[in-house]
This record gives sequence, C-alpha cells and structure tokens, in this order.
Amino acid sequence: MSALAGLYGSVARGEDRPDSDLDVAVVAVEEGLEKAVGAVRDALHPAGETLGFSPSVVGLGTGDVERLAWENDPWWTGVAADALAVFGPRPDEIERPSGTRDGRAAA
Repeated sequence: MSALAGLYGSVARGEDRPDSDLDVAVVAVEEGLEKAVGAVRDALHPAGETLGFSPSVVGLGTGDVERLAWENDPWWTGVAADALAVFGPRPDEIERPSGTRDGRAAA
C-alpha cells in the first residue's frame, strides 16, 4: 500500500464553519507512521497559528486500514467517502491485500 494523506470531515465535505478543525488522515506503513504523522503536524502548525484553525491529524498503519475496511467501520467508510487526497491515492483507491476484494476475502 502506498502512503497517503487526505483531508476528511467537514472541510472535505464543504460544510466547515469558522470554528471547524482541519481533519487529516495519514496512512503509512507502521514503521514510518509516527514520523509521517509528526511531519504533517509540524507542517500544519504554523499555518494553523496564523490562520486560526486547529489541525487534527490521525495516523493509521496499513494494517489498521485493512482491518477497518474489512470490518466496514463506519468512521473509516466516512473518511474514504469524504477524503480529498493531499498526497498519494484517495483512501478508497488503496490497494487491497492480495486475494481480497474491497477489503473482504475473495470467495
């Protein structure tokens, strides 16, 4: 799976208000996840201070995404549906593990 960063939530849906936070999902291999999330937080902090928004960065390992997709998790389903890709593919375009279809085992 490729790494990705995407906006989701009210900003991605065009429903944000002045007090809305900026929801960002970062997906990466587990070994690089902490570093990737830190880099995104560090990059957004100055803009948040200047423009008055609060970045909310959520990090997910590739295994987390596979599990959430497999379980049809409502939160992940919403993220995948709303997401605006900033880097990498959209969440609904993430490669699934071999032998699966849409996160579910092939029949």
